[in-house]
Amino acid sequence: MTKKDYVKIAAAFKETKIVGDARTDDAVFAAMGTWNALLEEIAEICANDNPRFDRKRFYKAEDK
Repeated sequence: MTKKDYVKIAAAFKETKIVGDARTDDAVFAAMGTWNALLEEIAEICANDNPRFDRKRFYKAEDK
């Protein structure tokens, strides 16, 4: 994969980020957990694909 691919993946995560109050809504809490697990799994795949993959930068990009 290329940097462009990583940027597109991070953008997709940003667009699908779960918004809500996980402290009071069990469904939001569960969805956030699934979203975070998927984010970490994709980051693992990217890191295995490219040893120079920067997880911190990836996580920061999806959070902006």
